[in-house]
Amino acid sequence: MWNFPPALWPPLLVDLARLPADLAWGRAWQQARLQRSLFELLFQRPEAQAADQWAHALRDGAASLASLPFDLARLQHAAGVLAGVWPRSLLESMRFERQLGAIEQLTLGPLARSA
Repeated sequence: MWNFPPALWPPLLVDLARLPADLAWGRAWQQARLQRSLFELLFQRPEAQAADQWAHALRDGAASLASLPFDLARLQHAAGVLAGVWPRSLLESMRFERQLGAIEQLTLGPLARSA
């Protein structure tokens, strides 16, 4: 297998290679913040409002975690367009987003993001 030193790579390719990792890192931090807020709500005094906030935080955390594969697919598609693998076309991007959105709605049901 060929191995090229990173200094020889164009900056655009380096940025494209880092996009999925950066997104995953950002989503991991978002999950950590949601879990922290969930635990903070859990250890508060039990009230009706706290229980409602706890349920919303739990739903948001589950929805965020479940939508991560779809976000990674969107990012991979965008990286492919920037790299020239996919055509740079608004129609093609709209078709891809509609198909992926339909799959996300079908798969996640009420946890899917609304358009």
